Amino acid sequence: MKPDLTTSQVHLRSGADAEWAHGLAAVYIGFSIAYAPGMVRWADIRFSHRFADGPAPTWLCGTGHTVACRKDVARTLLAAAISALDLFGLIRLVGNAAQTAAPEHWYPMLMMICGLEVIWAVKHTIWPRAPPPKNAAADQRRSPHLERP
Repeated sequence: MKPDLTTSQVHLRSGADAEWAHGLAAVYIGFSIAYAPGMVRWADIRFSHRFADGPAPTWLCGTGHTVACRKDVARTLLAAAISALDLFGLIRLVGNAAQTAAPEHWYPMLMMICGLEVIWAVKHTIWPRAPPPKNAAADQRRSPHLERP
């Protein structure tokens, strides 16, 4: 099944029982909206470095990495909120509790994802990430594509 909310709504309105994939469609949309711009930026930086002689990606450490983790918490909360609203709309549109029981199991999963993200940010607040090693061997291990034999 195509993970698309509209397809899920049409499928459920035709009388089908909801499955976990219908809930996955809502979660997919929420996380795509919240995380897609950052993922594209991440890929662009690495692609331009690898193929277009762009600058090397920066290694966040210390306060910079802690701030990035906190921004990820905000993005994850946004994604979970969008997903929960999508799920709520899907369930309300169908209007049959017996038919939409499976997608409701995504709510605790969204809460768990948000909780883990908060724990991760708190961990990096208490113990910030150390800077990468400065020796050449470590740089070669981290970025093997910088120099080709």
